[in-house]
Amino acid sequence: MIFDFNRKLMLGILKRSACNFLGLFIPISDSPFFYPLHHTVRILCLKSVPILNFLCQFSLQTKDISIIPRHSAATGHKFNFLVSDLDLSAIFSINSSNLEIKKLDSLFSWIRFFFPWIGELEYYSAEEFRERVALETDHGAYLNFIWCLRKLSWLEKSPSRFTSAYHYRKNTRAWRITVRKIAEMATSQSTPVDSGDPAEAVSRFLRQYFPPNHLGVPTAFLGKSAFLGRGICGQGHHGGLEYPEFLILPEREACLLAATLPDGQSIVPPNFPLKKLRAQPLIRASLLATVKLEILLNYNALRQDPSSATGRLPWIDHLRSILTELKDPTPPSPVYFRPLSRLISPTGNAIVPGCE
Repeated sequence: MIFDFNRKLMLGILKRSACNFLGLFIPISDSPFFYPLHHTVRILCLKSVPILNFLCQFSLQTKDISIIPRHSAATGHKFNFLVSDLDLSAIFSINSSNLEIKKLDSLFSWIRFFFPWIGELEYYSAEEFRERVALETDHGAYLNFIWCLRKLSWLEKSPSRFTSAYHYRKNTRAWRITVRKIAEMATSQSTPVDSGDPAEAVSRFLRQYFPPNHLGVPTAFLGKSAFLGRGICGQGHHGGLEYPEFLILPEREACLLAATLPDGQSIVPPNFPLKKLRAQPLIRASLLATVKLEILLNYNALRQDPSSATGRLPWIDHLRSILTELKDPTPPSPVYFRPLSRLISPTGNAIVPGCE
């Protein structure tokens, strides 16, 4: 018992020391000198995916599951061997049970002990994954923008940035890259954006994505600017947690963003004509895509943490009500209105009251 405790203590000390040492190189690791090393490590990570896929199939005794990489490991964009994880998605060709997911969680906990760069694992049914691919194909630019906003919100409140010099440098790099990524989504690159000023990057994207005079409603509702530090793409429902107010936008851009967020009504006053704004085709399409993606992400989160059902179920109901209210010309796939009992019950069989 004492030996096991000392072993874990020594491993923890060695891991922190290694992280702090590697953290010294983060500021210079994006220089071209390191590009071949980043590429080599990424290729090795991708080569390990078939092995991880085999381990998952062997553990579950089924071939009805596939493991695929995502984010920078899959795309190669800004992959950095010092800070990038190998994030993965598990796709079940048939509905999964909670027991299978728990087995995978245990398996990857063991794998991460030896390979700590293995990142988080998301769970999707084949139908859900097809929906996600279709959303990203049709609305990739705007959903990528929303994802960047979510990441900025997470980085702003992340406690890990205070735990070590390594995590501080890692989060600082992620913040800078995310702000730059939002700015680069706009076609006009004549004026560079300060990596510490996300508001200008967000405003530039919104001005570029939505045509001028695209509102058709009065914008004077919050004085000269609007604070949008919470509720980014449905993140405001977790226990009423107030996020840092890091984003200050001009009125027009604040209106556009509020109209395309599922909790946008909490940003504007009760008498603001949000429904009229959402009736415009481009805004409506952007909101629908955002809501659909948020539903799929919440399904995934329920699989990972069934105990979060109390906070998530009302939010999912709200998202579904938006889909119904907007009356999408093409009826949404039944996947967005599926029963939730299999996602949140401890055994995968018991029915949770109020979820069917």
